[in-house]
Amino acid sequence: MKKLEIVLIILCSLYCTGQKQKNSDTLKGELSKFYAIRNLVVSDDSKWSSIKKEYSNNVDTVLVFKNAKPEQPVATLIGLNQKRVFLKNNKFFASGNNKALLLDLVKGKGLRYQKVKSAEVLSAADRYFIHYNDQSICVYDGNGKVQSSAKSIDSFPVTDNVKNLFILKTVGDTQNIVDLSDSSLNIYHTTNRIIQMEISNSGNYLMLVEKIINTGLLKPVLINLATKAISYPYGDLYRQADAIKFSEIQKGESFLIDFQTKNKVNTELVDIWYGNDSNLKAKDIGCIRSEYYLWNTLTSKCIKIPNDRFPSFAAINNKRFLLSFDPVGNYNYVTYVPLVDYYLYDIITGKYCPLSSKTSGISHSPNGQYLVLLNEADKDGRILDLDSGSSLFLPPGLHNPVFSLDGNYIFFNGMEDFWWFKTETMHLNRMGEKGKISSILNVKRNPSNGNYSSFSINIDSNTVDLNKGLLLTLKDNENRSSILSYKNGNFKVLHNQTLNYISEIKTDPTQRHSFLIEENYNLAPRLIYTSLGKIQDRVIYQSNKSDRISNTIKQEIVHYKNKDNEELKGVLYYPIHFDPKKKYPMIVQVYEKQSTSANKYPVLGISFIGYDRRSLLRRGYFVYEPDISISTKGMGVSALDCVDKALDAVSVNSNINMAKVGLTGHSFGSYETNFIATQSKRFAAYISSSGFSDIVRAYFSYNYNFKIAEYARIENGQHQMPPFSENKEQYYKNNPINFVDQVNAPILLWAGMKDKNVPWQHTQEFYIGLKRNGKQVIAVFYPNQSHTILNNTPEAEDLQVRILEWWDYFLKDHKNATWIDKQLHNKKGCTL
Repeated sequence: MKKLEIVLIILCSLYCTGQKQKNSDTLKGELSKFYAIRNLVVSDDSKWSSIKKEYSNNVDTVLVFKNAKPEQPVATLIGLNQKRVFLKNNKFFASGNNKALLLDLVKGKGLRYQKVKSAEVLSAADRYFIHYNDQSICVYDGNGKVQSSAKSIDSFPVTDNVKNLFILKTVGDTQNIVDLSDSSLNIYHTTNRIIQMEISNSGNYLMLVEKIINTGLLKPVLINLATKAISYPYGDLYRQADAIKFSEIQKGESFLIDFQTKNKVNTELVDIWYGNDSNLKAKDIGCIRSEYYLWNTLTSKCIKIPNDRFPSFAAINNKRFLLSFDPVGNYNYVTYVPLVDYYLYDIITGKYCPLSSKTSGISHSPNGQYLVLLNEADKDGRILDLDSGSSLFLPPGLHNPVFSLDGNYIFFNGMEDFWWFKTETMHLNRMGEKGKISSILNVKRNPSNGNYSSFSINIDSNTVDLNKGLLLTLKDNENRSSILSYKNGNFKVLHNQTLNYISEIKTDPTQRHSFLIEENYNLAPRLIYTSLGKIQDRVIYQSNKSDRISNTIKQEIVHYKNKDNEELKGVLYYPIHFDPKKKYPMIVQVYEKQSTSANKYPVLGISFIGYDRRSLLRRGYFVYEPDISISTKGMGVSALDCVDKALDAVSVNSNINMAKVGLTGHSFGSYETNFIATQSKRFAAYISSSGFSDIVRAYFSYNYNFKIAEYARIENGQHQMPPFSENKEQYYKNNPINFVDQVNAPILLWAGMKDKNVPWQHTQEFYIGLKRNGKQVIAVFYPNQSHTILNNTPEAEDLQVRILEWWDYFLKDHKNATWIDKQLHNKKGCTL
């Protein structure tokens, strides 16, 4: 009898494994047919373009096109997907996976390089360099001829990717800095160790930090790259510090030098948490203390900046003023980022002047004359002229200020219209496109790097070069987008309003020629060329040509209102090969407002959350993605209301089998799914992943991913809840775990056990609650995954198969998944 039992167990196991392998192999075959296209690169003369193909399990393919002869790539490269640059004279350089290639696009011939550690292009010089695995380096011209080289270099080369290139090379006991930008010139040497080497933002200075090995003492060094003059701002002295940070002012007229010392609390015996601690991040990164000096390169004077009143200073590229502040002095962790009180420190008088209070971000113009101050909600912002002291208050909703390089304009993204400020007239202008969301596309981001950056203190100077023109997109509430340019004081439409989603755009220097990647729910991504004055766009490359199904996908925008009478939308997708004479099951996926993504192409398999719309449509499901809006009644109650109204709106569709509807959500959508599962009787099955199950537990926890108290996210993030002490009843009414005994349909839970965003124990505890109350639940935990599942991993493959089998089991009655049978029918012997 025992032998018979063993045989049955083995056969059962083989059947489970065989079925799983069969489903997995089928899925793999499907995934290999679909891909996205990304990372558009275009040559300056607009003759050539390049894109990357990204499959669910492969991102190595690069395509290169001659734009005058579309569709057929002139080159298909495998593995060279890290660096791609067009050089002059029809040359293309690419690198990746320990290889590099210089390709002559006209002749179709190339120079190939192996054993490549890193590679970069010096764009202004039309050169490239390769750092090899043997620590040698070679600089090549645009034709592949060696211009300079060196062997046995230390560490990685330092470059600005424009014209400058420096290496560190040890000869005997001496470290030498060699300039390979134009020739192999030794510009500095020391018997100490160079532990830091970087090029200033202007490209005028090389900034070094020397370290005495035996003592650990540091010394800052500045090298003028035009004259090769060497400066020691702190003299010949060395001092104790863990790091030195440089902030360049006025292209190198002066430098704010920050000597940083990090103290980390020893927690081997005990870890003490104080109630008045405003710097909990220090438990992970240590407490950084700074001592500041201002070095004037013109006068060679170095003055100490007193920080007894405020611990932090930031340069804003102004000759006279610095920002002074306490980054976390009053931080109570109610907000995502500290709301800071800023002061202006006058370098000449040594006095402080109050600047702003409870400020979430400051942006400064490239010339240091203008500041833009914003609070957390982008309300009550203002523009300040530091020269005249005059200021202008901004209307609500303006965010992400961007400065022209000459400082004459400040542009703003806006939730309503596009806005710009002309500094000469101190006048704020708007385009007149009310109801449209604007976004600047070609921003150069210049974040600060002081000792406050680890606290997400936002001090920046983001810019746009108006000589090349500003690119912006306008999007209305129907997802229609247009692309415009602003150049020489004029707006021009580069791409007319379209319902297609534009993921990337590149233009030539004149902005007459544009290249875009566009897509839609029924249109695979394609690379197109458009030109001013031409009516029709030219398709350079159409992806997924084997996908003959997507253009048959039917989508319907469903309108409904929640209890607050707010207009909302749901996006309903019809099954592929839809037959109006049949009824189909439906999957509802929840998160926040999803209708803004209604024009995105669903690439099969490319999902980090286990939700694959395309696979579901292929398998004969309706897929419904309703908008959810949070009301004052709480996030769970609001989600339940919105989903109920959304279901009411589609219930009139006679092709949907409303008795076979499943609900799924990930992260915040998982919390919504958990709560709805405890309240609704409209769903036949659920899948929930990586979400809160107990918002009270979450509220009083510490988030090790963002290094903040979790109540900041719950009060001021997606959840939009009041403080717990002010409305405990609302927390009770919106808490899934409180009603776990009311779940009345099978639920599949999954989470990654390395998740620091939403601890996996939330999923485990919801499982325990369901188990205690005798509910039908299976929980799947992945020990080596985090908040999302990485593509091209065994876990991703396993999860996708389980999800599809789960839906088929409960919504289509395909009872051939033995791992589910084990739960429902209490079967023994077959492993999960």
